[in-house]
Amino acid sequence: MDEVMDSLRYEYADARAYLPDDGCVSWISGHTLDEVVRVLGGDPSSISPASFPEAEAEAWDLIDEDDGENDWVVMLAAQHQDWIVLLEIFHGHVPSRLRDVSVEGVALTVRWMLHRPVAVSYAEAGRVIADFDTGNLDSMTPQTGLQWLSNLPIEVTDWKDDGLVTALTLGERLSGVRIDRDWLGRRHLMVVCGNTPPPARAQPFEVPFKADDSLRPYLDTIPGLTAIARNPSFGHHHDLVKMVIDIALRYSPATTALETEALRLVESGIRNEHSRRLRDDLLVAADQVGDALRHAERSLFANRVRNGEPYRKPISPGDSDGDIYLTHVDHPAHVEQTRHLTLLRILRLALDEDRDSAQRAAEELPALRLEPEDMMKASLLRDLAYYIAHGKNV
Repeated sequence: MDEVMDSLRYEYADARAYLPDDGCVSWISGHTLDEVVRVLGGDPSSISPASFPEAEAEAWDLIDEDDGENDWVVMLAAQHQDWIVLLEIFHGHVPSRLRDVSVEGVALTVRWMLHRPVAVSYAEAGRVIADFDTGNLDSMTPQTGLQWLSNLPIEVTDWKDDGLVTALTLGERLSGVRIDRDWLGRRHLMVVCGNTPPPARAQPFEVPFKADDSLRPYLDTIPGLTAIARNPSFGHHHDLVKMVIDIALRYSPATTALETEALRLVESGIRNEHSRRLRDDLLVAADQVGDALRHAERSLFANRVRNGEPYRKPISPGDSDGDIYLTHVDHPAHVEQTRHLTLLRILRLALDEDRDSAQRAAEELPALRLEPEDMMKASLLRDLAYYIAHGKNV
């Protein structure tokens, strides 16, 4: 195993402590989450926000309600840019549909049960490349899968030592997504598939998205937004974040290595330890710019501050302090700094996987002093992001 894989493997040393006793993790590229759900026999309209405990509770509830014919499968799902990650609870439904879910890309699955061998399957372009028990490589089907195995930066002994840890490591190497305690602790999506529809549950979107009449004309001015508004899903969170950033960059272009790296990670969809460190760095940078802005404002009224009076922003229009303040905030240098601060805040939110982060990023846009049309677009993005996060209109 190479050094990168070895360091990744260390991150999963306690995987069995936080993953369910029986389950399956799948990494799938080439499809949207809605497409994968349809291939697996589910209904995309039933996708709903959920934490792992909520998905696990649903799995237990469906077992209690199952009459032996439905075979319902509950999955915690997330879309990370080009990759879909599914964590199935109890079952391993994806391996039986491996060819179908890999038609437009690749699919890797690892499934495990107490006191049973760990099984790994890999497919490309609708063709199964490898299917084997990690403790017995002679179980490989088809035999050509041994060649695929030998080309991986993984030692044979790693599979036999701990097949689950090794497969999780390979999944991160392929997708850039770390399935650790932090990932499991975040709120993702829940998918239920089965031979029959599951019992009726409250739908995530009880009413259709309705744009304010004043904002509706701007739907077609942002590429792709009309399609999202007509058929919104929780998987569109990332698309909305990128639309917010596109507007922000027109007013405050990325000029530092930190901002460029943040944009790269936003585009890639990768969320790992590096992205978390970058979020911290963006916070530090934003604090520095904010401190500089506050210092410049206080310097306007230095004499008052020296006399012990508390600093306050002048808010009375027409008074001398107000005129001084307005001249200051309209100065190009102040406007540029404020826009830079706003871009840093938006980039940090873009790397935050909280379900409200797209809405909060859109709410930052007005601080850029947007043109009227972009102000309307910002309001539209904010309202749609709120709808997707909460399942209702503002």
